[in-house]
Amino acid sequence: MKNKLTIAIMVSVMTLPLFGCGHRHTYSLVKAAPSNCTYHGTSTDYYKCEGCGKYFDLDKNEIDITSW
Repeated sequence: MKNKLTIAIMVSVMTLPLFGCGHRHTYSLVKAAPSNCTYHGTSTDYYKCEGCGKYFDLDKNEIDITSW
């Protein structure tokens, strides 16, 4: 029984990155802003997680802002 528990824990820890970054996101609202000479600008508000740096839409779905 102990070996099965050890294996289950190891599998859980090894697959954690596949299912998220492993922490509760702390959302910080970033307001839309026009572009200027130092900022690319955004046309919509979005959230940024203070813990992991990922970006989220207003429904808190992860988004890729590098394609903006």
